Amino acid sequence: MLDCSRCSFCLVMIAMWRRILIAAEVVKEASRALGELKNMLVFAGAVLGVFALYFIWWVYGALFFYSAGAFIQETTPASIRALPDAPATFSRLDDPKWLHDALWAHFFGLLWSMQFLMYVTFAVLAGAIASWYFSLKDEEGKAIRGDGENDFPTAQFSIRPNEPSDSIWAPLPLARSSSPLFNLSARLSPTL
Repeated sequence: MLDCSRCSFCLVMIAMWRRILIAAEVVKEASRALGELKNMLVFAGAVLGVFALYFIWWVYGALFFYSAGAFIQETTPASIRALPDAPATFSRLDDPKWLHDALWAHFFGLLWSMQFLMYVTFAVLAGAIASWYFSLKDEEGKAIRGDGENDFPTAQFSIRPNEPSDSIWAPLPLARSSSPLFNLSARLSPTL
């Protein structure tokens, strides 16, 4: 039984070796990105802190909805009053129906807000990584950052409008001549 599972595992590894190599390259590129964009971890930690604070606020609100209402004095049933030391009256919390409905709306708000914050975080991190990945690199492989004059060179790929297959890029020479991004990229990289 054990030999059969080992053999199956080896066959799966042999069949998927290309995908494993691709996954290894993705992990290497992700480690390069984290090496240069260390603030991503700070940003993710800050968002986690916002999640925790929001959840604490949500629990406080849910406890309010659960405990809101008025105490009503009622007479203790005769069967309980027959017991020794039974009180003649007791208090019960009378909560209106709309409070239960508000609690469900509050719960839906928790789900919606958490998903919204999570996917905004994903979008911000994806934008930072895309900006890093497509930025021009120097000799050491580090991303070149702008010098503060609205020039953040993000054109590592080559766009050549003169090739027949790229005829869709016909307006690109005009954009190149008027855009500071392309002018900076042309100064930094001869392939553009």
